Amino acid sequence: SMKERKGLLLSVGTPSILLVLLVFVLSVFALLSIRASANEQKLADKTAKSVKEYYAADAKAEYALGYIDSVLESAKISNLKTELLNMKNSNEENLKGLKDLKVTIKSSGDFQAKKTQEVVAEVSFAFPVKEKETLCVALQVLADRTYKITEWKVSMEELGEYDSNYDVELWDGQVDVEE
Repeated sequence: SMKERKGLLLSVGTPSILLVLLVFVLSVFALLSIRASANEQKLADKTAKSVKEYYAADAKAEYALGYIDSVLESAKISNLKTELLNMKNSNEENLKGLKDLKVTIKSSGDFQAKKTQEVVAEVSFAFPVKEKETLCVALQVLADRTYKITEWKVSMEELGEYDSNYDVELWDGQVDVEE
């Protein structure tokens, strides 16, 4: 009879529709999770690259400290600046990229054997990390042939100068109603 047939259609149609919806929903979730994992992979790769670039610059800066150590073993304060500035002319692979090397002598005396905190020179230098980042290092050379690191940080390069002549009209909070 007709009533039996209608019940049969309903009992076959509803599960089919539910199954189609379920497959659709699961497909959408699968696509979303694949996309999310691809984004996570991109982020992980970018982070790994950044870390690698930082530690490459960090290793060069450590090598530069070794160079400074070797100069401090034998130099006199009178020729310290010349000896340290020679680092720029070094053909060492580990010093490639060295920039902004500055040496300022702060004392006319000479090195002492006893432990002291007297600053005889200030040295600063930098190594590029990536396009707009630089590892900047600054240290104070003490009179006992040791040094104290005063700065070891990554800084962003300037993105250009701010033009103060550029006027922007800001909203003053008042609504002007024209009549």
